[in-house]
Amino acid sequence: MLTGLVGFGQRAELFTLGAATPRGVTLALTPAAARVLNSTFGVTAFTAGLVVGYGNPVLR
Repeated sequence: MLTGLVGFGQRAELFTLGAATPRGVTLALTPAAARVLNSTFGVTAFTAGLVVGYGNPVLR
């Protein structure tokens, strides 16, 4: 799970980390993130599990 600060500094679950691919680890929308995006833009295009990008985690 990847979280981020939204709104007034509130932490929210935004993406789930998925399968490793040659491009990186998939980042898929959480149900809550999909609802907020649909509401913000007045659409129904965003769905839970929609892969929106790839990440490359690095241990520090």
